[in-house]
Amino acid sequence: MIVITGTANLLDLCTWRLLYVHQTLGNQMQNKTRHFIKLPIVIGNNRIRGKAIGAMVYDEAGQDNLGKLRSILRDEARSAGVDPTAEWLTLAVKGLLSMYEEAHEAWVNAKNGCTGHVFEAGLPSGKAILMGDSRTLALLP
Repeated sequence: MIVITGTANLLDLCTWRLLYVHQTLGNQMQNKTRHFIKLPIVIGNNRIRGKAIGAMVYDEAGQDNLGKLRSILRDEARSAGVDPTAEWLTLAVKGLLSMYEEAHEAWVNAKNGCTGHVFEAGLPSGKAILMGDSRTLALLP
């Protein structure tokens, strides 16, 4: 488990860890009592100009997943006594996506027969954001 420290925002309060989704992970997750929020992510060209590749929140079928993520982070910040300004939310989302990118790259380099990759972000309230490809997230209960 990695604990993020040294910043002055909600990310101080969150713990982050990497999960590898095997075919049996769904059964393992049914035994947990935590509240999970699924957030589909894609890796692709994330700049209008240039060739930068990175993680983006995927809004499928008209869903506002980025808005949902910002709302969750805003609520977590308020419950922790942090003022969730627009700048703070932008940095929190950017930091979360950067951590996902690092974890995804590590997974790509060492798949070891895994069927997919899910990044779990534990929040201070006990909720967890599960980030990954929408097809992989669909395999989870």
